[in-house]
Amino acid sequence: MTLRVYLEKYENPSPNQSNNYSQYNGMLPQIFNGLTTTTLAKASRDIPGYTAKTVTEDPNDHKVPVRVEDDQPEAYNYNFTYHYVKTPAKPDQPATIPDTSSTTPAESTNSESTSESGTEPATGTPVAVKGEAVTATKKIGLYRHATFTKANRLHWYAKQARTQRPQFVVTGYAHSKNGLLRYQVRDVNHTAKTDGQRGYITAKDTYVTPTYYQKQPTTVRVISPRGINAYRHVDLSGRATQHYRRGSVLKIKGIERHHLTTRLVLANGHYITGNKTLVIKK
Repeated sequence: MTLRVYLEKYENPSPNQSNNYSQYNGMLPQIFNGLTTTTLAKASRDIPGYTAKTVTEDPNDHKVPVRVEDDQPEAYNYNFTYHYVKTPAKPDQPATIPDTSSTTPAESTNSESTSESGTEPATGTPVAVKGEAVTATKKIGLYRHATFTKANRLHWYAKQARTQRPQFVVTGYAHSKNGLLRYQVRDVNHTAKTDGQRGYITAKDTYVTPTYYQKQPTTVRVISPRGINAYRHVDLSGRATQHYRRGSVLKIKGIERHHLTTRLVLANGHYITGNKTLVIKK
């Protein structure tokens, strides 16, 4: 299992500014001082049930300027991948084996089951970073607790067309009583009655996926009913340089990270959103 993180590094720090690394949204404050990105050896965060083993720098990483105050040194974004392995059970505490025999028919569906059957995300499957957005690709439930039951289900989210799929922001992690990884989330479907609700959803990548593209597509088609805009700046600020209607096909020459989102770089160097509910890879 891997964990992608976003880091910042100050370039040419002032005498009073140490070369600190910090993750967006306060996840990894002041990890190491005085280290370069190539010598950064370990900056992991705790994920219940997993142990950090190795860290690698994104070989295709782009230095993306970060806005800072006028009297502060210039800063740039860097991206690292932390590789985790499942923590073995203690010798005096045998590993928990999921028990699915107690599941009643009323607690099972042909979509995501409310029982504890299933598996952890496979080794190598990226786990969403705290603060990152994820999208449900199938029918899933939102629950009060990490152990899913019919009694603590808050809401069912039906399977939707791509542009209408429910989205959540990951606020934490938890495990069910049988050891299944869950995302603690906040509902960010602003036009729905569930907007703002908090709870737990499955972390299985067959049910949820990162909302933003993680790898560069060569071509995308605009699927947003309202179309999308292109901008000169990676944060999509300022006046739009071009509006692309639904159905427009665009060639992509690169991908850049902006905090915990991604932007797609057009042939002319301008930026569009990397949100999968607004554009689709062709």
